[in-house]
Amino acid sequence: MGSPHTIQPSNSAETASQPAVAAELPTNSPAESPQLPDEKLAWLDSFVPSLKSFLDQEPEQRESVERILDQYLIGPPNVDTLNRLVSATKLVMGDSAAECLLTGLARGFDDPEFFEKFVNRLDDEIRAWVRLLMALYGNRLRENWMIGGEQPEDWRGINQEINYGLYSDRWLIKLDILKYSGDKAHLEMQPGSLANLVATLLSTLQELPPGAAVSSIDINTLTDIRTRCDALLTVVSDRLWRQQLVEIMMKAPDVEQVKTRARWLTGIPAADLTRHAGNALDDVTEIVDQLAVMDPLDSGSLAGERPLLILLDNVLSSMKSPDLAKELQIMRDDLEQRYRTESEA
Repeated sequence: MGSPHTIQPSNSAETASQPAVAAELPTNSPAESPQLPDEKLAWLDSFVPSLKSFLDQEPEQRESVERILDQYLIGPPNVDTLNRLVSATKLVMGDSAAECLLTGLARGFDDPEFFEKFVNRLDDEIRAWVRLLMALYGNRLRENWMIGGEQPEDWRGINQEINYGLYSDRWLIKLDILKYSGDKAHLEMQPGSLANLVATLLSTLQELPPGAAVSSIDINTLTDIRTRCDALLTVVSDRLWRQQLVEIMMKAPDVEQVKTRARWLTGIPAADLTRHAGNALDDVTEIVDQLAVMDPLDSGSLAGERPLLILLDNVLSSMKSPDLAKELQIMRDDLEQRYRTESEA
């Protein structure tokens, strides 16, 4: 049988890719290829006769095959199950017949068109028996097929859970790392700890010799890592920038007065803004968060202007501390540059 194909897990839960097949059987899905390629048909024509011949000559061995499948597929899969199953099946059926049956079941589970071509080459009685095997053992055989040959302690998939503790006032991430051996490693950590773990793992990959990195790491995976890191960096840096802006605004004169914060909104349509008149910090934070995601004004004397820039200009006009005004002006200029860069992109 061909060597098992590697599972490609996702961020959220365990997923599985298409299993490999024997004799270089192509893995095109029916959606990709409405008609089976010649290679698949050639494989079927080559292997199916050996299965038919075995079952014609020794029909009583069907029960033996069922017992073998039941014996080896009854428990949780591990990296040795497939090899032991294949060896046991070949002892009873011979190499070609066992190869045909096990590959047909494992490959056919995800490829209905291939499975139909497979069973339609069998006699009626054998066809019904193979369909029964698929119903009873197809999923478990496919799972073992994917796991076979992997490193037992390598990770197979991850189940993740993100919780917020109301009383502890912190976020907690729970990870269950599933191994090919069937074992599971459980981790609980705060987001910052997980970020440090990811950085450490990436630094380990950087220790690889260039040749080893090129031969063992998919460049698309690295591109995906960079994209995700850039997106997360944007979110975190933007949030930090807003927090710094709120801190400066909270040092402005009379910020506790509702009328002061109302003057800051001069020129900005404020009817739809959520406000917290009784809490200055919450009010300023809410104002900044809402204006940060608003599009340029489309009407009025300030049409085309960004609402958050208008807010900063209004705050600057009331800022009496030269140091705070300078700091706020720098942030305002930085924001204007970011807006300009976004519009040019």
